[in-house]
Amino acid sequence: MKRTYSIVAVGNKKFDQILLLKFPDQKFESLSNFLNSEVHNFYPDVLKTLENVISGNMEESAFDGNLLGIEVGKE
Repeated sequence: MKRTYSIVAVGNKKFDQILLLKFPDQKFESLSNFLNSEVHNFYPDVLKTLENVISGNMEESAFDGNLLGIEVGKE
């Protein structure tokens, strides 16, 4: 499933710049919040979980961050 998104750079061009993912469809606002707040800090764990589900090594998985959580399945 494809998602349309944009990456927005926020902050000073030399220092303290972060990238934010924005989705044009409002229904993905919580996904955007999750990616921007949780994946930013724990991206190796989230990436490993996503790769395991996509590759078929796991049928589904769940990941909880500090503020939000995500359930990952083939759908």
